[in-house]
Amino acid sequence: RFDPATRRFEEFALPNGNLSLPYAVMNDDQGRVWVVETGPQPNTFVGFDPRTRQFLPAVPVPGGGGTTRHMMFDPQRHVLWFGTDAGTIGRANIPAARAVP
Repeated sequence: RFDPATRRFEEFALPNGNLSLPYAVMNDDQGRVWVVETGPQPNTFVGFDPRTRQFLPAVPVPGGGGTTRHMMFDPQRHVLWFGTDAGTIGRANIPAARAVP
C-alpha cells in the first residue's frame, strides 16, 4: 500500500507466505484487491481490503485449473472472470463489501 502523503509503502504478507506465488491480480469496485495464490493446489483466491487492512477468507479455485493467470472484474454482475492453464474460463462471485464505521 502506497501513501502519497508520506511517500511510504506498507507491505502485507499473503496468507500462504513464501508459498503463495501470486499471479493474477485485479481490483473490484469497492477498492479491494483480489489475488490468486498459484503455489497452493488447487489455486486460492484471496481478497484484501486496504481500508481495514484485512484479508478476506481464502477460497480454493474449484476443479484446480492448474495456474490461474488473468482476471477481469465485471461490476454489473459483481464477478471476477479468470482464465487457467487447463484451458478453462471460470467465474468467481465476489461478496458485497461490508460497511466500515
